[in-house]
Amino acid sequence: MPRITILYANHWPEVVPLFAERIPAGHALVTEDAPSPEFAAMLAGERPIDDYLMLTDIEFPEFGRRMCRLWQRLHQAGVAVIQVEPFIETLLEIHTFLAAGGTPGQIEMETIRGRVYQAEREATGALLDFYQASAQADLEAVVEATLRFARSDARRFVLRDRMRAEAIAALLPVYPCLCVEAGQIHLALAGFLRRMMADPGTVQPVFLMGTIARRLGRRGHLYPPGDLLTLLYIFHPEAPDSARHRLLAARALVYAKVAAKDEISPSPALYSRTLDDLRTIALVNRLSHQDCHDLFAKIRRQAGAAARQTLAVYLKSP
Repeated sequence: MPRITILYANHWPEVVPLFAERIPAGHALVTEDAPSPEFAAMLAGERPIDDYLMLTDIEFPEFGRRMCRLWQRLHQAGVAVIQVEPFIETLLEIHTFLAAGGTPGQIEMETIRGRVYQAEREATGALLDFYQASAQADLEAVVEATLRFARSDARRFVLRDRMRAEAIAALLPVYPCLCVEAGQIHLALAGFLRRMMADPGTVQPVFLMGTIARRLGRRGHLYPPGDLLTLLYIFHPEAPDSARHRLLAARALVYAKVAAKDEISPSPALYSRTLDDLRTIALVNRLSHQDCHDLFAKIRRQAGAAARQTLAVYLKSP
């Protein structure tokens, strides 16, 4: 019987050992990457990992480096490691098409390429509007821009997860047991896959960040307010904006200022990056909408340690 295990996790280096622990025996591994012509050479050790990563648009280089080492070990042990991310693959094809002189008007909007182009265009436009609002508007205007971006980003994630689910399901005749890498925001992926399976119970999501939280003796999740806002729109796309949506948007603006940006942990066993984020999320979740309004004025031009210190002082004040 076909089986799919989805390993949900943040892209932090300290998470990589958990991937290694939780890949079931006999499963092929599906990575969260668009296919690369250099991938096979890297897996075989014929191309250095750093050279391979230089050819990819990777957001988290140390995570990518450690994942590549894991993929190489799995490949050497006979595990099939397969890159599957059709949305990004299609987006790269669009970029190549436009760079070669093609025009948006030549993209047929009813095709997959057209739907990817439109989703990316809407999300990018909303993001640019957010940046513009952030530079010159008060908190309420920035909150409204955040809501618009999160809603368009959610539509993009839904399309991305649907496309990936279809591509993963197409692998099952050859690889009936699959282990799928997925970022935490891709919760819709599990639902799409379950609807494609004769037995929905054969799709098993595993939340690695929850495993780390339990090892740290902590409760709670690793979803910052911006991700929670996007997930609300993913699963309730027609819901009107509410006080809950606006509170999450306001908290997301504060979180973006105070959250750590460094991905590197001194030791994977310490889970220091995860612990730091658990603490940060807990602090931000204490803020009311009015708190966010007052605090945003103080940290608007701060970031990192300075913004975090301002938050700590604010929460201690009467």
